[in-house]
Amino acid sequence: MFLEEFKMGLFGTTAPVFIDVNLILQYVTLVILIIGYFKTKPRKTHGYLMVLVLFITAITTILIMAPRLLVAIAGGDIFAVLHASIGSLAIILGAVFASRFIIATTNKQPLVCGTKRMMRIAFVLWVLPILSGSAIYILLYL
Repeated sequence: MFLEEFKMGLFGTTAPVFIDVNLILQYVTLVILIIGYFKTKPRKTHGYLMVLVLFITAITTILIMAPRLLVAIAGGDIFAVLHASIGSLAIILGAVFASRFIIATTNKQPLVCGTKRMMRIAFVLWVLPILSGSAIYILLYL
């Protein structure tokens, strides 16, 4: 009985524990993202928050989500491919902003890393994969 309970995910689902940890981390990034969305001044604080979101997302994408995507592609899961495509766009756009931030911070230049409109687009592109990833989790493990 104890071993059966141990095999369940953190939330009592059939998900492996590392998938549950990934889900938790994605919601941590969502909270940080929302804080950063509203905390635009000082810009350095905003920039550090967004770099942290990028770092967590890039690591979890490489270590957890990319291998799962390969399985989904092999299974013909179009929804997972769409989810990954939007997430990839968000990461690329975030990496552009983060690199501009790091360069500006390092060179003590003004912190103008992107337009407000482009950052809002990046925010939406970041939130959509978190929501669609949650839907995938529900469909697969609940």
